[in-house]
Amino acid sequence: MKITNYNLQSAKPNIDVKLAVVADLHTKDPSPVIEALKQIQPDVILSPGDMFENFGGKNTVRNQRGFAFFEQAVKIAPVYYCFGNHEVEAEPCLENPEFSGYRSVPQSVFDRLEALGIHMLFDKYESLTDGILIGGVLSGLYKKDGKPNVAFLDRYSEESGYKILLCHHPEYYPEYLADKKFDLILSGHAHGGQWRIFNRGVYAPGQGLFPKYTSGLHDGKFIISRGCSNNTRPIPCPRFFNPREVLCINIKSK
Repeated sequence: MKITNYNLQSAKPNIDVKLAVVADLHTKDPSPVIEALKQIQPDVILSPGDMFENFGGKNTVRNQRGFAFFEQAVKIAPVYYCFGNHEVEAEPCLENPEFSGYRSVPQSVFDRLEALGIHMLFDKYESLTDGILIGGVLSGLYKKDGKPNVAFLDRYSEESGYKILLCHHPEYYPEYLADKKFDLILSGHAHGGQWRIFNRGVYAPGQGLFPKYTSGLHDGKFIISRGCSNNTRPIPCPRFFNPREVLCINIKSK
């Protein structure tokens, strides 16, 4: 598992934090990711989604690997998590009213993650320290209008402090995020473009062929993880010139 390092400077005072970013595990063996986190020793672990597959049926056993990741990760650092599209692909479930407009997940999943102390950021934000906020915006794919929660994004972006946003979908960036007052936006989903030719991704969902947003740092504030697994649906699709990665982001005031 590759560790990709970023060093960022902030004009805001009293910022000094080391972040680890883990995206797109997709129920694969978490051991290489946990070893990378132990090497990084972050202050906080952030996950912008797709750590599980849709809940129920044949995925019940596979999803235990996702829970195993969180069980081990919280022993290293606090974990902040926002669902990606794969977590909300279950059949409609109204056990959790918060998700009445989404294809949702059983309440037992929320209970298990809450018992571990996972900070679940579903269209909300929390304070990490006095000067740093962390928020997460959910996928809009399963809403009637297909959009993320724009009202939440507007409200959160106007808060004071250093604002970090977890947003699974990098294709949201130009329309919904680029002009907002976020200091750092973290995404996954694109798997680095799966195949990379001349260091450019070949395909990403929601962006099509040779997409712009698959990996790396953009506009000094938007970082996309290539993720921690291969894509296996609808057909096996191994990576080429595109190693799996855990991100290590050091942020300090100028």
